[in-house]
Order: sequence, then C-alpha cells, then structure tokens
Amino acid sequence: MVLKKLPFILVFTVCLAGCQSDKGNTASSEAAKKQAPRSIVVFGIDDTGSYELWDQAKSIACRIVDQLQPGDILNCRRITDSSYLDTCLILKLEMPVFEEQGNSNPFDRKAKKITRQQDSGIKALKREACNRLSALRSINSKRTDINGFVAAAADRFALAPKEHKRILILASDLEDNVGYQPKVNLAGAQVAVLGFQSSKDPVKTQRVKQSWTKKFTEAGATRIVFLPLEEKFNLDQFKGD
Repeated sequence: MVLKKLPFILVFTVCLAGCQSDKGNTASSEAAKKQAPRSIVVFGIDDTGSYELWDQAKSIACRIVDQLQPGDILNCRRITDSSYLDTCLILKLEMPVFEEQGNSNPFDRKAKKITRQQDSGIKALKREACNRLSALRSINSKRTDINGFVAAAADRFALAPKEHKRILILASDLEDNVGYQPKVNLAGAQVAVLGFQSSKDPVKTQRVKQSWTKKFTEAGATRIVFLPLEEKFNLDQFKGD
C-alpha cells in the first residue's frame, strides 16, 4: 500500500547570539552531565481495520510529544499491511539542545530574551507536530503487520547514538495477520503497548500479551508493559530505568 503524503520531518536547529562563548560552552558541558538521559522513541499507531482507537492513539502520540526533552528523538509511524516501508513514516521530530547561558543574574535582559526565544521555539515545534498528528487521516489498512513495524523500529534504534535510551511504543491490538518473521535486535530497549485494545475473550487477550512479551524479551527488550486506554504513560519513568 502506498501512502500519498510525504513523511513530515521536523529537525529544529537554532543558533542564537551569545550562545557560543567559552563561558557558555563550559556551562553547557557541565549541564549535559547532569541532564536526564536522552531517548529515541519509535511510536507505532495501528492504522488497520481491527484497531478501533485511532483517534485516541493520535492523542496518546501528542502526549508523548509534550513529554519530549532536549536531545530526544521521536520517530512516529503507521502500522499497516506493510509496516516496514519508509512510506509508513508519519513524522520524525528531533528536539534541540540549547547551550546554557552561564548567567544566573535574574536581571540579565539578554539572557532572559534568549531563554524566551528558546522556550517559544520548543513550544512551536511541539505544537506543529501535534497539529500534524491531529490532522492525520486513517487509511484503514485491511491487514496488520506488527513484525514489520518492530523491524523498522529496530533499524532506527541501531542508527541512534549509543547513549540514547531506546523506547518502543505501540498503540495497537497486536493482532498481526501478515506473518513476516524478521530477526530484530531490541537489546536494552523498553516496550510499552499503550491504548492496548483487548479482545472480548480474556483468555485470548492473555495469550496475545504472553506471546508478544516472549517475542520482545527474546529480541533483547528489558521491560514490557501493557496499558489500557485510561492509563497515562510517563516517558520519564522509562528514561530512568
């Protein structure tokens, strides 16, 4: 299946006057040691007929965008009948890392102005990404390729900086009916299935959870959680592990 729209890539870079001083560089290097771990998040939204929570999944994706911190990378993709294809990319968002001003003087107008510009840029970046997600329309694929999505995510993890936390997120019922069996490497990754759509048969739902928990674990994932729609997801908790 071919998606007509090109993927949306947001790579936000800003150079502000005064940020490149030796003093600023020293302060930023010290701050970098103290900041929270950076992460690469690959988020898959199930865009198939069996998944009934499309709009809610988009809202979940927006909440993830709001939680992104400097240096984080988000790769958001559709889960379709051919999820490994590059055309499944919805958006890629790289959060900028600004250098510290190295000035604690609350009356420094220049430093305050630069900080306001940075904050405004971050808000605009996130708002643009969420607007893109909110406007996204479903293609309602007739089949579901979960394994292809996981393989695509593993490829993105392999390209990310080594120090980044790997976080794989799926909004799906995990009902794969395509049947690809790629070998994937999720070493050190953490997996969250959000907005998990259960079957009316609890036994079937338990089997699905057990089967995917086994697959993710065998691929090297260190943590797997399933959260129903009403449960909130905290990205920082995954970064801390």
